[in-house]
Amino acid sequence: MCSSDLGNGETVLQRGTANNPQMSLTKINDEELLMVFVGDVPTRSTANCRAVFYAIGDGQTWSDPQILDDDGTVDDYPNVCDLGDGRLLVTWSSGDQVLPEDATLEDSLKNLDLKATFFHKDTKTFDEPVKLTRTTEEDYTADVMPHAAYDPETGRLLLTYTKTEYDDLANPENFGKAVSVIPASATEDAGEDTAPVADGAHSTCNGDYCNI
Repeated sequence: MCSSDLGNGETVLQRGTANNPQMSLTKINDEELLMVFVGDVPTRSTANCRAVFYAIGDGQTWSDPQILDDDGTVDDYPNVCDLGDGRLLVTWSSGDQVLPEDATLEDSLKNLDLKATFFHKDTKTFDEPVKLTRTTEEDYTADVMPHAAYDPETGRLLLTYTKTEYDDLANPENFGKAVSVIPASATEDAGEDTAPVADGAHSTCNGDYCNI
């Protein structure tokens, strides 16, 4: 993965990155940007190798990419929302557990939950990531593609995401049945001292605690 300022050549950020890195750039201040993207972790097994990375730079020079939440599980679908109050809300899909090497595509998809964290522009630091949804025997859908919106007048956050059910993907006939059946949403106050909280179609989460 390379960065170019369209004038002074390219800067190599990371070698051997994943296909479709889903990169986003968000303004921190007049001089710096936060880059968030999906990359491969060579030291992990194939089933768990994708992770969300971040780097901070000015468009020409960048910090070394770091894993946003190095919990060993597979990550995907990062999204960044500027709350306009000095914070960025970063959300992404994250595996419920570290998968065995022989995990199937269906296992990986059913394992995806949502996580979130706040990035503080003044200190350029992240809060501890919070798990917003959880995989259970009753809820084994893939929670993916989170998108957030913020209302500064009420201090409320809206998080929308897609829940997709998968069943027996070893049978090619079932690929057409793997449809998104539950467009889910969550809202919660987003005060300065409030961790990301979801009150969605299937879960109510507060900090590290979830009722499902």
